[in-house]
Amino acid sequence: MQRFEETPAGDRAPANEKDKIMHISLPIGKGNVLMGTDALESMGHKLTVGNNFNISIETDSKEEAKKLYDGLSVFIIHRVIRTRIGAS
Repeated sequence: MQRFEETPAGDRAPANEKDKIMHISLPIGKGNVLMGTDALESMGHKLTVGNNFNISIETDSKEEAKKLYDGLSVFIIHRVIRTRIGAS
């Protein structure tokens, strides 16, 4: 884990945000890692619904990557449609 105050740009962070997390990782499962950060507007991050998460997947083959991509695409499209019509 690394806090904003521990980075070269840490002196740009306001005093009340210096202890916020710039990088954190949590190993889960077989070779998977969850990574996170605090998005600070004072550091140039603009947080809006839709840009507040990213998914990065490493696979052993092109076929596995396509299978995961296709599955996630269906899930995301389904979720957007359900959100727009007010279902959950």
